[in-house]
Amino acid sequence: MEIKLRVLIVEDVATDAELIEREPKKAGFELLSRIVETREAFIEAMAEFNPEIIFSDYNLPSFNGMQALLLRQEKLPNIPFILVTGANNEEIAVDCMRAGADDYILKENLTRLGQACKAAINKKAIVRANLEAMEKLSVLSRAVEQNPALIMITGLNGEIQYVNPKFCEVTGYTSAEVVGKNPRFLKSGNQSEEFYRNMWQIILSGKEWSGEMLNKKKNGDLYWVNATISPLLNLQGEITHLVGIVEDITEKRKMIVDLIQAKEKAESGDRLKSAFINNISHEVRTPLSTIEGFVEMLISPETSDENKVLYGQIIRKSSNRLVNTIASYIDISLIVSGNIEVHNS
Repeated sequence: MEIKLRVLIVEDVATDAELIEREPKKAGFELLSRIVETREAFIEAMAEFNPEIIFSDYNLPSFNGMQALLLRQEKLPNIPFILVTGANNEEIAVDCMRAGADDYILKENLTRLGQACKAAINKKAIVRANLEAMEKLSVLSRAVEQNPALIMITGLNGEIQYVNPKFCEVTGYTSAEVVGKNPRFLKSGNQSEEFYRNMWQIILSGKEWSGEMLNKKKNGDLYWVNATISPLLNLQGEITHLVGIVEDITEKRKMIVDLIQAKEKAESGDRLKSAFINNISHEVRTPLSTIEGFVEMLISPETSDENKVLYGQIIRKSSNRLVNTIASYIDISLIVSGNIEVHNS
């Protein structure tokens, strides 16, 4: 199966360019070629043609192979560059290889060009793969370093190998103070030994453990965390490391406690309101019932004048009690609503 390849050839002799094209074809490449011989045409071809490999003569009318190589380094540093020249000059060859050329082939030995082409492409593919892998590692590293969660990596024996900056910020410990130590120094004493035994049993079985615990900072302050600890396995399925991702939930728990207390306070207020309303009902209903009863007796034709006077006094007394009760409740309502100023004496 032929491999398609875009080849940029820097050559001023047409027959030499044809010979250069022949060897990669023999090696199994299907070529899409562009031939240039000036500096300007070379720069334009690198931008427009997007070559996958460059073959360049060393001695050209307007510039040379070293200049072409340096332009390649600037514009397309990851594209293979092979010098194909008739100049058998070891010093030039060494300089070109040091400057970044992938190979230096004499025109009298063009049969080596096909294999050199394959080797250069494979080499650049490996370099690109390594660069991509390094970039991925860099992204992962930044994700861990800049993560808002506390991240800790330990060996299987529990000794800390890495903590991220957020861990140091929250706990107060520096990385140098904790690396190589067991994280038991974070224990607050709030969790039982049984709690930790169960946790380790789950983790060492290869499963992920999650839970809340109360930990202690370097300065002695306590803080609540929601922790997830996961085992890392090698290709053989063996646990090699443990990764802990920890969220500081101290403020979250405080907010929940405050909400519960506010709810209890509101419920207590509702109970007080109910008791207050029941008390009002009782305090109002009692004198009102007295007034209503004695009014009926007062207007009865069978009531004597002496009793009418007595009933009138009772009605007046109950009326005063009712007025005073209502006035007191109105004063309480004004105080609670903040519409009256209180002077303690």
